[in-house]
Amino acid sequence: MRFVRVVPFLLLFSVGCASVHSFHQEPFDVDAKGTLVAYEAEHTVWFRFDNDTSWVQAAQDHFLAQCPSGKIEGVSSRLSTLNSFMHWNYHLRLAGTCKVR
Repeated sequence: MRFVRVVPFLLLFSVGCASVHSFHQEPFDVDAKGTLVAYEAEHTVWFRFDNDTSWVQAAQDHFLAQCPSGKIEGVSSRLSTLNSFMHWNYHLRLAGTCKVR
């Protein structure tokens, strides 16, 4: 009987919802030569307490470091979240084409 009481409580922690908050795509030349570069980062927030935004700057730095001697064009960025009962995960994806000068 105790198991029947515990299961609904545990289900609260397993239910979630995903959504895309933002998507941005720069114009790009389809015929242009270059190398595809991409980087993904995640950040977890517990109990709505989040003062750390440095993970976004770190993701940008890692993304730009993949093309040190060129320029990244046609950048797309997507910010999405996976919401749960007590926490949620931010997921950031950056992609673009590295063109060497």
